[in-house]
Amino acid sequence: MQITFLHTREEQVQLLNDWAAGAINGVKTISLPVTAPIAIEKEALFLVPEPLIFGQQYYFVTDLWQKYFANKHPETKVIGIGYHPEEDHNYLNLFDLPNTPASFIGKAMDADKNIIFRKGKGENIRYRLQKFFEGHGDQSVTDELDKVLRIMQIAHDELENHGEPYALIQQELFIPNALPAKWKLIQNRWSFYQAYFECTPFYGEIEQLWQLLQKLSPFFDENCEQESLFWGLDCIETLKLLKTGLSEIEKIYVG
Repeated sequence: MQITFLHTREEQVQLLNDWAAGAINGVKTISLPVTAPIAIEKEALFLVPEPLIFGQQYYFVTDLWQKYFANKHPETKVIGIGYHPEEDHNYLNLFDLPNTPASFIGKAMDADKNIIFRKGKGENIRYRLQKFFEGHGDQSVTDELDKVLRIMQIAHDELENHGEPYALIQQELFIPNALPAKWKLIQNRWSFYQAYFECTPFYGEIEQLWQLLQKLSPFFDENCEQESLFWGLDCIETLKLLKTGLSEIEKIYVG
């Protein structure tokens, strides 16, 4: 039996190592941010602190990690750990640990079951990320991204199918619709969420999408004036990849 601990506090690591001394593989630790897919044995325990302390902030992330494992490793048992005196199949009270891991494992539910975790102290990361993905609101990134993509698709059609001069497109479509400002807003909102992303199991996927975003930045930083960048950066297809990637993350892990 593998026990993996998303750890941010060394004293908890030692406590869990002592508790799991009889487990087959002891306690393996994972630190944030997680940049690669998580390798985990079948039917493993994955322990998540409640709250998670990261960057001097307190977060609740257990349900987000449970949703990740429900998709990637459904037989993993995601366990919240902390110091709350409650009895729950998927919660470990560090003040009153079971005698052995085996006595606890048999009762814990797999990640793909309908588990309701107690939401204690700490900002709820999953709720915060829903604001990032929702189709409207002053924190939404996907809403602004959709607006940019629609305008860019219109421009692509006018240039390729109707032969309109690029300078006209730039003056009558890009500038009136404030594309450079919209792009800057997308970047700023994305950066604001960076600390939240670093607490997620899909941070590596988010980073790949951020690289796509950065790939397109020269076009918008030049006030959308360079036709060579419009075509050379493959703007439409890159925006579609960005949108698809975000939609998949929202559907699988956040929604």
